[in-house]
Amino acid sequence: MRIHPQLKNPKFYLMIVSDSVIFVITLIVAYLVRFEFVLSQNNITQIQNVLVWIIPLKIVVFLSLGVYRGMWRYTSIRDFWILGQACLLSTLLIMAIILYSSGFQGFSRSVFVVDGVLTFLFIGAKRMAIRSFFASYASPKGQGNLFPKISFRRVLIVGAGAAGEKILREIFENYQLHYHVVGFIDDDPEKQGRSIHGVHVLGNVARLPYILEKVNIEENPYCRSFRQWRPDQAY
Repeated sequence: MRIHPQLKNPKFYLMIVSDSVIFVITLIVAYLVRFEFVLSQNNITQIQNVLVWIIPLKIVVFLSLGVYRGMWRYTSIRDFWILGQACLLSTLLIMAIILYSSGFQGFSRSVFVVDGVLTFLFIGAKRMAIRSFFASYASPKGQGNLFPKISFRRVLIVGAGAAGEKILREIFENYQLHYHVVGFIDDDPEKQGRSIHGVHVLGNVARLPYILEKVNIEENPYCRSFRQWRPDQAY
């Protein structure tokens, strides 16, 4: 019997455990918000009883919808859509189970709505923290003393359009490239002085010799996505 590769990855189980902790926290916070931060003994007992099955239910839903398939260091908008769907589906299932078992007698519907929203926000924040961690590791400014010093090659991206933005994201997200994007070059007057993801458009092609001297570029600026650039190409 072949074991799925993900089951061999210790980080997979770390994610499951950390999400389980978040599931506990979000439900408790939801109760606190609903009951104005004063919990009765009945509320505490209720939390303990529902957590026993809510945690495994959410994990199963998250696994079924593929929340754990993506590499969290590369979290994208699509990953957040999947996370949102998983939170919505798990919330609906929780409310359906409680409605079927007890008719919501003694339960507050708003608690589980708030719980679903908080689950999305907390787990989404965790994903973004992981992505930001790896992004800071890739940044020349983020090396600090935690990681060995890495030599980053200072580069320019020619073209501040969709293709240039895609290249910039690839450099940001792939910490193994070891590139530091100093700026963009673009002939479009409307793009001059603007920025993409915090990286500024430094000027047009005519100013390239001056820009090269000023910002100390180490990589051939006429190379975009490892292909030769020609002045007559459109971006």
